[in-house]
Amino acid sequence: MNQRLRGIPDDEATGMVKEVFDSANQLLGRTSNLVRILAHSPHVARWFLPFMAVVRQPHAGAVS
Repeated sequence: MNQRLRGIPDDEATGMVKEVFDSANQLLGRTSNLVRILAHSPHVARWFLPFMAVVRQPHAGAVS
């Protein structure tokens, strides 16, 4: 059996999830699919977002 997690869309984001999405848009310019999936556990998404932002900085080894 295949299990798949659905990312949370913008129109369903409330409370802490909306804060995470707003922060993602500010730090990364968009809300990635990974953040949308991690937002099912908002505390995990809040922990992961700064890490993702730092790794994506120029000269930090980011590919994209």
